[in-house]
Amino acid sequence: MLQPASAHQIISQYRRFGWRLQAALVDNRDLENLLSEIGPLDENVEVRIFEIPCLWFSRRTQPDSDTWEIRRLRGNPYALVEVISDAATQEMRRAILQRAERRMLDAADSLGKR
Repeated sequence: MLQPASAHQIISQYRRFGWRLQAALVDNRDLENLLSEIGPLDENVEVRIFEIPCLWFSRRTQPDSDTWEIRRLRGNPYALVEVISDAATQEMRRAILQRAERRMLDAADSLGKR
């Protein structure tokens, strides 16, 4: 089960390094638990149901691109990073992020963590 205090710590840690929370991906059993611990999210933060709880963060790392990181909230720390060029279309950006989400699920499956 998701430990909400750790989610709050993860968000705080990322913010210290300039990351912005973009999305909270949670399964049905963790949604209320997560939101009660971290409090109200910025209205720009997307919340959606996902098979395993994860958080998407982003930050500007180069003049012409953003770095996105998806961080798993259950089990051992695990994150995947994608660098997305400003030239990418919305469809390309969405496809890149969805591919990272799929890789996150595949990693969870291979470790039996889903």
